Amino acid sequence: MFKENRIIGILGGGQLGKMVLDVANKWGLKVYVLDSSEKCPSSKLCSRFFQGDLMDFDTVINFGKMVDILTIEIENVNVEALKFRDSNGLEVLPQSKVIEIIQSNTNESNDEDTEEEQESVGSNFVIILFFGLLAFVSFILRKKKHKPNPNFTPQLSSLI
Repeated sequence: MFKENRIIGILGGGQLGKMVLDVANKWGLKVYVLDSSEKCPSSKLCSRFFQGDLMDFDTVINFGKMVDILTIEIENVNVEALKFRDSNGLEVLPQSKVIEIIQSNTNESNDEDTEEEQESVGSNFVIILFFGLLAFVSFILRKKKHKPNPNFTPQLSSLI
């Protein structure tokens, strides 16, 4: 069951994270963000912002200690740290093995593909990740059994 005081952690604070935060804030969810830049799009919208290297094992481990659920907004994260946190009881979504496969496929395509094919892989990843994050928030909201504000109308301009 979803506990009201659970904290969601997002590794990465780019545009996708900003879109997730826009919805999460409407629902009153606590969301922490870790990103390398304090000027990232999500830094001002999250409950707490932490600046750090997403590829640094200890940084990801320590961030994971502060949250109840951990997800990603970008594929360039330390998978070994996610595996460690996952094996120690932290809920990691998508699972660390899925992120490892994504990284593996991205690395393989970077080695062999043309620039146009690499852009296509990157675009496909963004689309998959975006819908994955939306599904993640939807999952959280269903568990919370929370009703949205009926007067809320999303503004595309606020998401960009």
